[in-house]
Amino acid sequence: VHDIKVFYTDCAKIKPIKKKYRAEIRGTVSQVFEYAREIDLVQNNPAKCVKLPENVFLPDTHISSTKKHFPVDIKIAVKDLAYEHAARFQNSVYYGIILDFQLGLRVGELCALKWCDIEDTEIHIRREAIEDGKKVIDYVKTKAGFRLIQLNSTALDILQKVKELNQSNGYPIDSDSYIFCEI
Repeated sequence: VHDIKVFYTDCAKIKPIKKKYRAEIRGTVSQVFEYAREIDLVQNNPAKCVKLPENVFLPDTHISSTKKHFPVDIKIAVKDLAYEHAARFQNSVYYGIILDFQLGLRVGELCALKWCDIEDTEIHIRREAIEDGKKVIDYVKTKAGFRLIQLNSTALDILQKVKELNQSNGYPIDSDSYIFCEI
């Protein structure tokens, strides 16, 4: 719980951010830990236990569709922080946050990625986790959701680090295994 709270708090220290941004980060972390709980890698989902003071975040306001969800400076700071926490806590969840910045996936799509979805420098998006991560379906939310995404060098590097970390932690890395967890 402590490392997750430190991560969230450090994200808020970068620059005051809105609750929605915190919720997006928190949702990704929580769902991956929920998968880990389901397969008995952890006893509970520590992300659900973390409570932060409301005054560290800006109030929500309407954002025009021309603005990005994460401004570049915050995105860079959160990415740097995620790299730091991944190294410190040896946890691939933080690499998932960085990879999601690269790919722009829905949380369920990110958590349902398997190693077999990667072909050379591309990744197929073809399934998603639903029901709070308790089930994976072999289709995505919309017809346009089935897609092939080009992996840049950063995404390829992240995936390599996840594979090495999973292997060193004793998690399966065969082609039919999930990249970030087992469901």
